[in-house]
Amino acid sequence: MINLYSGYALNTEALKHFVQGRTNGTISDNCAGVIETVLNQEIVSYCSSHDGTYQFDYNDLEEV
Repeated sequence: MINLYSGYALNTEALKHFVQGRTNGTISDNCAGVIETVLNQEIVSYCSSHDGTYQFDYNDLEEV
């Protein structure tokens, strides 16, 4: 899995939650898609009636 987009990556804690959300099917985007959406919209949320909500924002990114 590539955790990089436009000089940014998900930080360790956010990456842990991303993997969990991908595994349980709540998050359908790849890491780059999550990062790109945060850069464009400031925040992105993925919701599931069974597994809760995963939310990512600027605090979940780190420059690389």
